[in-house]
Amino acid sequence: MRLSFDLRLASNYKSQSQKIRVLTEAWVDSTIYCPNCGHLDIEKYPNNQPVADFVCSNCKEEYELKSKQDGVGSKVLDGAYRTMIERLQSSNNPKIYYYHPIVYFFIGFFQFFYSFFSDTFLSWMRDLRFTYLNNITSKSTDYFIYTNNTGLFKDLFIMKVPYLIFDMLSLMLIYRFIKLKLISKGNIILWLFNPILIYSAYIFGQFDAITCFFVFLGYIYLYKKKIYQASLIWGIAGAFKIYPFIFVLPMALIYAKTIKNFFVILTISLLPFVIFLIPSLISNPELAIYSSTAGNYNLYSRKISGWEYYSSLIKLSIFVLSYLGLLIFTKLLKIKDKWRFTLGIGLISISMLLVLFPRAHFHYLLWVSPLIMLWFKQAKISSTIIILLTLSFASYKILANQLQLGLFAPINPEYFSSLPTFNEVVNRFIPYRIISTIGFIAFSLISLWIVVKVIRELLFEEKIATSNRK
Repeated sequence: MRLSFDLRLASNYKSQSQKIRVLTEAWVDSTIYCPNCGHLDIEKYPNNQPVADFVCSNCKEEYELKSKQDGVGSKVLDGAYRTMIERLQSSNNPKIYYYHPIVYFFIGFFQFFYSFFSDTFLSWMRDLRFTYLNNITSKSTDYFIYTNNTGLFKDLFIMKVPYLIFDMLSLMLIYRFIKLKLISKGNIILWLFNPILIYSAYIFGQFDAITCFFVFLGYIYLYKKKIYQASLIWGIAGAFKIYPFIFVLPMALIYAKTIKNFFVILTISLLPFVIFLIPSLISNPELAIYSSTAGNYNLYSRKISGWEYYSSLIKLSIFVLSYLGLLIFTKLLKIKDKWRFTLGIGLISISMLLVLFPRAHFHYLLWVSPLIMLWFKQAKISSTIIILLTLSFASYKILANQLQLGLFAPINPEYFSSLPTFNEVVNRFIPYRIISTIGFIAFSLISLWIVVKVIRELLFEEKIATSNRK
């Protein structure tokens, strides 16, 4: 190893800091091997890369070079860390707030306890964030390749513990519904082995199971006629994932006795959302507002144009008009069983949302599971509907490698990320578009059947209520 600089490289520079930068960068580029994997060559990034100077072409490990004109001393300026913090705090980095702030408060709360069980978790999270801020935002397998975690499987397990806790709490609420004779006993088994829940929470890592718990809990309080408590609980659910608000509005129409009462219910439901947004509004208003807008929803979505764009716009318009019609229907209909009325309208709303809302992801399907279980009561019927919805929705929503076998990347990133997808295999024999189109039609028809069945039952209940009044 050459332990001297080529001084000729700095002969045209006057600034001492520029001279030492040029000399050290040239020396590292020509001399240093990768400290992580031992590869004999590391490559220099273009100047002014935000958080890195060199990268190993073999293991993709990145390095930042620090140099100064005099002795290094006992301190090294943390340029990358400072840059990272500036990007975190800046208003031009909306990617940090993909979810509402309550999600980050929740995750931060549990991460405090993670440190007692793992000495690798927090450093792994920092490495992932460093990688993310360095614009490596492609497949999830890349994060496992670019970051090294000796306690990976343990850390992945403890990350899912909060989901397991809320999953067990949901089971307790399901048992409560069984005791109230609202659903059959088999629904416990259905929730334990719900394919959507297993995939979305324990394989994919989404936190919709937490929202489902609050949805279940809200219906418990609503059944007890504790309207304000139910509204607050659904407001907490809506702070995690915004969809519960679409059945808070019809609930307010059904239960409110006066206009004032209607707005009180809505205000209570919005409190959790607003309260957890306040700290972010104080620190960075633009970023906080962005996290609550449609622009944030579209952040990681592929840009579309042409017919695909207009098709999405048409479907969204149909959903908005259908939902407005549903609210009018809710206001006009008079049904004695207000709890079941609210449940039915909620099920119709979510079913329409999943069919018509553009770019709905597969794990959104978990949203409808609690409502199907509560409405259809019998586990055999509910499980049949959920399985059919799962298969048909998956046929056109789970197509990428990272959503199929790529999810097993922690075991072997290179191997599982290179495997063909199910749709790619099928496409070798028949065009997979045929399968996905059939799946979309099947999902739409099943959802339409649910909507029609619920409306028919509600109209039948309204007819009975009318005849009783006469």
